[in-house]
Amino acid sequence: MEETTNKYIDVCKEKCPMSFVKVKLILENISSGDKLKIRFKGEETLKRLPKSIIDSGHKIIYLKKDLNLPEVYHLLIEHN
Repeated sequence: MEETTNKYIDVCKEKCPMSFVKVKLILENISSGDKLKIRFKGEETLKRLPKSIIDSGHKIIYLKKDLNLPEVYHLLIEHN
């Protein structure tokens, strides 16, 4: 069953910490329980972005590699 997503952001052109800054701006404007799907790329972002999200108190629902673009990842989080 696919999770319902309330918002979506693509930060593939950003590098950490800017990718998290853009995600955080969206999180500040959505309600608790809303879901945000994030598309990103890069090893550094893969290491830092999920950790920053967890450290900010949000829940990671999934982290998946894009099947067509192996350098791209999809992250679905729930705002707390």
